[in-house]
Amino acid sequence: MKVFEKTFPQGVGPSSNWRLFVEYLTRAGEVMPEGGVPFTAILTISDPDAEGAVFNDMRQSLQAIGTQIADIRTAARITPRI
Repeated sequence: MKVFEKTFPQGVGPSSNWRLFVEYLTRAGEVMPEGGVPFTAILTISDPDAEGAVFNDMRQSLQAIGTQIADIRTAARITPRI
């Protein structure tokens, strides 16, 4: 697992289109599978000033380009103590 954090208050570059590049590092004796390697990226995208409602905008933009999006759900079991 890798964790990175970066704030882009003015964005980066001349375009509003952004990309996430993921590269696979082959270890000694390993062969890259033809179908690729499945992975999950968990992103937190927010307005640094907490003024803009960026969640729905980002979700719609990502879905428009075919990104598979799923909510993270947690399961909590409540055990009563007597």
